[in-house]
Amino acid sequence: MSIAARHLAGLEQPADIGQSTVNEYVEQVSIPGSVPLTPTAVAITGGAGGIGRAIARRVIADGERAVLLDLRGADIDDALLELGDNSHGVVCDVTDPHAVAEAAVHVNTELGPVRAVVAAAGWAQRGAFLGSPSSLWQRILDVNLLGVMNVTEAFAASLLEYGENARLVFVSSDAARIGVRDLAVYAAAKAGVNGFARSFALETARAGLTVNVVSAGSTDAPMLTEAYTPEEIEKRQRANPVGRLASPDDIASAVAHFLRSDASYLTGQILSVNGGTFRPC
Repeated sequence: MSIAARHLAGLEQPADIGQSTVNEYVEQVSIPGSVPLTPTAVAITGGAGGIGRAIARRVIADGERAVLLDLRGADIDDALLELGDNSHGVVCDVTDPHAVAEAAVHVNTELGPVRAVVAAAGWAQRGAFLGSPSSLWQRILDVNLLGVMNVTEAFAASLLEYGENARLVFVSSDAARIGVRDLAVYAAAKAGVNGFARSFALETARAGLTVNVVSAGSTDAPMLTEAYTPEEIEKRQRANPVGRLASPDDIASAVAHFLRSDASYLTGQILSVNGGTFRPC
């Protein structure tokens, strides 16, 4: 069992979580050779994609450096050309826990300190659940749920060591909250992200690390535009109270809200960004 797994297994109720437990965890897995605490960086998985790149632009506009973790080196190169000097890139497969751990060490020692991590990597394949292969289910779960856990495991120690104003933000989907035809496994994976965030937030709140979720509605990004026909997308736009899809910048704006230094009392929350299509109580 990993250090983090032992840590998780021993903490069941918020009242049992003391600063000494957090400090002990940090000591065991602390990243060696940390760089000075300024300037800070925000690591973004899926950072070269549509939503991830928008988050990176917002991070840079707000005065921090953006570190893009993405599977495709060519996409990272393209994003770095757009984003400029305050951006950095690391090729990383979030489904590989060893690769994510190595990336975390590299980012913290060479590009850090990392104040916040945004898990925006995602992947889906549209289709009916019945008749789909279990290998497809596993791939969807690996990217969308276990990938978030891998990133959390890898960066948790450095974020806890950073302390106050450290942030974790997961990009989820309203598919998890309302259900979407032909995306059953994806919806299940994102529902897992929501539950993981709400629970993990209870473990880290007293250490100053907040954990929150931005739940995206239909967004004008490749995952949607490559899966649906123009006619289907137009129908979604007409059905939206605002009359359009979300833009990647809309999602980035919500992420930035959780990243703010004065958002320290917001943790374990799920914020839907959907133009009013879904209005949770």
